[in-house]
Formats: sequence, C-alpha cells, structure tokens
Amino acid sequence: MEKNEIRKSIKDLKKYLPESDQKSYSERILEQLYNIPEFNKCKMIFSYVSFNQEVITTSLIKTAFEQGKKTAVPKITKEGMKFFFIHSFEDLKPGVLGILEPTTNEEAIPDPLEENLVIVPGLAFDEHKNRIGYGKGYYDSFFAKYQSYPLIKIALAYDFQILKKVPADDFDIKVDSIITQCGIIR
Repeated sequence: MEKNEIRKSIKDLKKYLPESDQKSYSERILEQLYNIPEFNKCKMIFSYVSFNQEVITTSLIKTAFEQGKKTAVPKITKEGMKFFFIHSFEDLKPGVLGILEPTTNEEAIPDPLEENLVIVPGLAFDEHKNRIGYGKGYYDSFFAKYQSYPLIKIALAYDFQILKKVPADDFDIKVDSIITQCGIIR
C-alpha cells in the first residue's frame, strides 16, 4: 500500500475507536513511558498536543510540569513547525484545525548537550520504527534541522497503528522507540 492509502486506512480505524478505549489505552501507554529511563532522565520534553483520536497527551504534559521538565509544544507558522515553551495549559488556545497551540513567544530550541525527549505523533509505524505522519513533513523537517542534537524520538501509538512494513523514503526519519498499549518497540 502507498502512504496515502495507509493514512486513510488508519484514520478510518481511529474513527471507530471508542472514547473509553482511547482513554484506557492512552493511560497504559503513558504508564510505560513514565517508567523508561529516557523519560526520567530528560530535562526538556517536546510533545504534541493530542487531537481527535490520537494518544491523549494531556496527563503527559501535566506530569512534565509537575516534574519540573521544560515543556514545549508545536505551533504551525509560515516557516513550518516550531516548538514553544508552555508553563501551564492556560498557555494554549485553539489554532489551525482547532488543535491547541501555544500562545507564548518563547521558542524552544533543543539543548545541544542534554538529551531532549520528543514525543512524536503519527498515523502508522512498523517494527523497524519507520513512521508515516500526516503528510506535511513537519516532524521530519524538525528532526533534520536538529539532526546533530541529542533528540530521543518516541512515538505514542495504538497497537493497530503498527504494521508489518510501511513505505519509507530517504528523507523519512525513524523514531527511536514506539510505545503502544501492548508494549514497547525498541
């Protein structure tokens, strides 16, 4: 299957995910995230703000605040996607497509010396940690821009988003780990 066919197929599956399953799966996924060393060691976290049927990141962002981690979320600008620090949920308002975006102007640049944890969204993944995103290339561009920085890329996904193989181009950047409600792919 081509990328666009896979995108459509997974979007269709996600539409039928009951809200109760979305919540319980998200909780299980985040429990696993909180128990890995990469999460506990990082001082800075870059996370998407969940939308529609994505793995819910609200409690992740709250936990990052509580643990004193610098927390940044993405905003789509004319130049592409940039991350901005937030200090509370009051720093968010609906933006493009109704997705919550930061209202702050403090751009978050990854730390070149410390490990930076990037929580990556996506529609489909495979066992080799390839990723199919939403098709705009925002995260691939972000990763390419900071390729020499210590970025730990962790995808949060439901088990049905993991396929045997997804098509990957040379410019597609793999994630380091994928966490589903059923386990972790490293």
